[in-house]
Amino acid sequence: MEFSEVVTGLDLADISVTNGTAADLTKISETRYSALVTPAADGEVSIVLAENKVADAATNGNTASNQLTLTYDGKAPAGYAIAWSADRVDVSNLEDMALLLTGAEPGTTYTYRITSAQENTEVSGTGEVTEQSVRIENLDLEKLQDGTLTVQLYLTDKAGNKGAEVTAQVVKITRNIASVTEPAIIEVPIRTKFEQVSLPATVAVTYSTGETAQVKVRWEAGTYDGTKAGPYVLTGILELAEMTTNLDNLTAKVTVEVQPNKVPTVLAFSATNFKPDATAADVIGTLTTTDPDDTEFVYTLVSGEGDVHNALFEIRSDQVYLKSNNGLSGMTSFTIRVRSTDPYLNTIERTFTLTKQAYDRTVDQLKIVNAFSPNGDGINDNWTIPELRFYNQVYIQVFDRSGVRVFETTDPEKGWDGRGPNGQILKGAFLFTVEVKDINWVKRGVVTILSK
Repeated sequence: MEFSEVVTGLDLADISVTNGTAADLTKISETRYSALVTPAADGEVSIVLAENKVADAATNGNTASNQLTLTYDGKAPAGYAIAWSADRVDVSNLEDMALLLTGAEPGTTYTYRITSAQENTEVSGTGEVTEQSVRIENLDLEKLQDGTLTVQLYLTDKAGNKGAEVTAQVVKITRNIASVTEPAIIEVPIRTKFEQVSLPATVAVTYSTGETAQVKVRWEAGTYDGTKAGPYVLTGILELAEMTTNLDNLTAKVTVEVQPNKVPTVLAFSATNFKPDATAADVIGTLTTTDPDDTEFVYTLVSGEGDVHNALFEIRSDQVYLKSNNGLSGMTSFTIRVRSTDPYLNTIERTFTLTKQAYDRTVDQLKIVNAFSPNGDGINDNWTIPELRFYNQVYIQVFDRSGVRVFETTDPEKGWDGRGPNGQILKGAFLFTVEVKDINWVKRGVVTILSK
């Protein structure tokens, strides 16, 4: 308090204080005094000196002083919180990341510092609070290393009261996958199952930081079909390494080329000969095919070079059979043309030559009948020696008692019907000769035509 002249009689009780008390009245000079005013509560504190509280040397009382009014704030800021504007800091929001201050006291000042758990570098700043909610932007987070970022913030009011420090954390990850290197084309044989394809376990990626690394990948079958030749582009799902991102959802790609089915290379037959008395139930031999890709084949007799005797044989599955052993006398060599077809209709053809073996029965085992009755009843109407058809060079002659030849043939399957040169059915006994040149054997005997 300052007076215009020297006064006397000033006492603490003369000072009127609203929302507070005065103490420690001190005379600084003849015209100046001080007192310590202690507010009773937050709010306005008024101080005034009423009139006639002091007097000058002439005993004149003072006029009333002006009223000094101040606002007292004795509480530190409280009830505020800080948060990050996103759950993670990455390359997509690095420049836009902000701090969100809520519950703040307008008129205060905020102060913050941001640190990374990986280093001592920090980002700090301060600003004025104009509203209860404040968005603090333009944070220079790029210079902080990846990892956990911690922000520490407090408020200071105009009275200098400092509020409690609040914190918030966020993870910073800037190693984002920017590109994926496609592996080399993989070639596989036809009918390779997806599970059998040797797909790479990892692929090379390049991060937004310029770093490269191998990342695990899980491949999906997609439209892959190992039974159909052609290229298939497979997609792989990347398995992120720790502290990395894939904000663009990039995937791995690899081309798998299913190679065309290879053609058969060799067609073979296990037999080169057969017995002359082989029946339609006897297997002559087995066909086999060499093929780089296939194990199942369809065998057929086909037209072409070497198909001369196809009609005499048949193929069941992979085995060759003689349809009948009739009509083969005089024939020793046989050729057939066979085609092998794999499941993809690739074929191979080859001609095989078969030799009919010599008949292995001894001549004393040949059954020669000595009588027959050509009466048209269908029983014993012709005289034949059935087993002669298994030989190749046979000559049969029949003579009457006077030596006249009444029948001859080189076809052992052509029986004598008992007729003479004039076509009449003969009667009685007749001489015959059978020559088998294969074995230099001659048989003579008598055959009798029986009359009904």
